[in-house]
Amino acid sequence: MFQKIRVSAGLFRWRQPAVSPHLSSGPAGPWNRLRHLRLYLAFVRISLLREMIFRANFLVRLITHVIWLGLMLVFLKVVFLHTRRIGDWYKHRLLFFMGTYLTLNATVNCFFMTGCGRFSELIRTGNLDFELLKPIDEQFLLTCQRIDWALFPQILIGLAISVIANVQAGVEVGLWRAFSYFALLAGGVAILYSLLVMLAAISVWTVRHEELYELWFCLLQFANYPDEIYRGHFVGAGVRLVLTYVLPILLAVIVPAHYGAMLLDDWRPIASLFAAAFVALAASRAFFKYALRSYQSASS
Repeated sequence: MFQKIRVSAGLFRWRQPAVSPHLSSGPAGPWNRLRHLRLYLAFVRISLLREMIFRANFLVRLITHVIWLGLMLVFLKVVFLHTRRIGDWYKHRLLFFMGTYLTLNATVNCFFMTGCGRFSELIRTGNLDFELLKPIDEQFLLTCQRIDWALFPQILIGLAISVIANVQAGVEVGLWRAFSYFALLAGGVAILYSLLVMLAAISVWTVRHEELYELWFCLLQFANYPDEIYRGHFVGAGVRLVLTYVLPILLAVIVPAHYGAMLLDDWRPIASLFAAAFVALAASRAFFKYALRSYQSASS
């Protein structure tokens, strides 16, 4: 049984009982990781059941996302009616880029956006206190608890678009290159997830910040196009610099897209992506913990 509650700096935590050494090697031991995995699988099942309660709404949202994807493809078709290429990007390469962007965007929105967006509502209603009392990592619980299954097909469609683009371009992708591409996608997801967590953590001070999420979607639109369009002018160069090295949204999309489209032979952008992912995850973790320490509970 869990022992009594300890209150520290406005943050509620359970004090867990000692665990046998053969079950855990510390806070990140195998037993603890297995518990997180089992809990996440429960989140997956419950989120799917929640969607199936309102099947009509689920289907409407699914159809809406497919229509939006169709409009993106029509836009790409219209652009290439007037030109053969944009910078180094021919039609099939740009189609691959679009598939990569769609995969990354849909993955973050499907698995993390609903949970992060719900964070401010929990603070406003005072229900965050009950979430913090649960004997599990707070960031994991609050960001991974809700999954938007209506967006999951977009992930598969994005991957399918990337595969079709390489097939039409005659690009042969080996097993190692495919594995490397997915590793770069994981690095991109880590960067976008970290930025989203820090954005959600600001709710501790602002409580409601819908405008910041609007800014998030606007920033993601900059990553919807190759970085070549930002060259040649000091304003575009400034945007590219900020969104590559300060808020590395462009880096999260461009490096996997360049690598998968056979436009990247240098290892330095790849190293930059993984370094940025590591720094972003560490920074978001520290900022999230700091935000929770600043949180004033509804009972205080």
